[in-house]
Amino acid sequence: MCFPGLYEDSGTATPLQQQFPEQSSPTRQRDTPDNLRFPNTPSNLRPIQFPYTQADIVPIPGYPGWGRTNWTIGDGNCQFRAFAKALGNDRTSHQEVRRRVAQAMVQWPWRDFISHNYVSQQELEEDARRLAQDREWGNSTSLWLMGALWEVSIAVLHIDAHGSLSWLMGYSGLDDAYLCLAFINGNHYENLLHL
Repeated sequence: MCFPGLYEDSGTATPLQQQFPEQSSPTRQRDTPDNLRFPNTPSNLRPIQFPYTQADIVPIPGYPGWGRTNWTIGDGNCQFRAFAKALGNDRTSHQEVRRRVAQAMVQWPWRDFISHNYVSQQELEEDARRLAQDREWGNSTSLWLMGALWEVSIAVLHIDAHGSLSWLMGYSGLDDAYLCLAFINGNHYENLLHL
């Protein structure tokens, strides 16, 4: 799915953008390191900010001005904890996020939006039961549902074991501000901050 103006210009435009350039959203130039200049880097990222101290932040090598937190417990709830923290701990808890996501997976209309991720209805229901359990890892479906249910756009910076960085879209809503998360080594979520 393509969202005009969401991704940096890769040098190619869709026919619709070529015919109606005034219809597409302008992109904002960013200081992006060369290793992050590829089509799926959000160019209009305006991360939602919240209080932190320098002791909470781990700088991201090769990506100046960005850091990830080191406060999320790695207990299987990290995706839900990081999301709840970014929303503001007074808005919801990670337990409430988990509960609402698991319920939405098997309810209409959400089931229609996520059913393509599963081979069968039974597999979807099994995943919903799994996600309802404390300490079970979240997945791309739970991340998408978090954005949809709380009506907030989510961008995830994947940081692999070798330090390679790539942006993933967890959910793209109508909001210009993105709740930013870091996904580290394919097994842990933290909050991502623009310093």
